[in-house]
Amino acid sequence: MSLIKKHEMTEKQLAVNRRNRKLAHGPSPYERAAEIAPVHPNAALRQRIEDSSLRQLWGLTNNADQGQKRGAGP
Repeated sequence: MSLIKKHEMTEKQLAVNRRNRKLAHGPSPYERAAEIAPVHPNAALRQRIEDSSLRQLWGLTNNADQGQKRGAGP
């Protein structure tokens, strides 16, 4: 094998090693955000509805906790 071929193999191995290191670290936070971003046209509406439902649940839970503290619970 000639010196040029050995050098080319070394460059290829370096490129593979760089790619493997990047894969080992995983996606950047920006890449991950793009992967999980909602793509449905009604995604914003659905998110608002879900947030509203969670706020209602939080309010009901708060009321139940306050009732139990006052001794009016089950």
